Amino acid sequence: MVKIAGVRAYRYTACDDCTRYWVLRLYGKVERSHRIDADEFWGRHDFPDFSHAAEALRGWEHVYNSLRFSMALRGLTPAEKLARHVEAA
Repeated sequence: MVKIAGVRAYRYTACDDCTRYWVLRLYGKVERSHRIDADEFWGRHDFPDFSHAAEALRGWEHVYNSLRFSMALRGLTPAEKLARHVEAA
């Protein structure tokens, strides 16, 4: 749970175990929240409203999946790992 302009919002995260590819979404109302990684995203930003937070989250999703390499993936990004799996299929 994170507060955006004083209103509670929740981040939904889906992560593929093989490629470590993330899909992130914000919701204004959900029944259950997930752990939020404060150091990576939320702890570094204040958002004036929900649309600014959602836009920033989409940007972070792009950085995580396409620009930031992972040692667990032997130096590949999650997007590169996913592309290799698609090519091999």
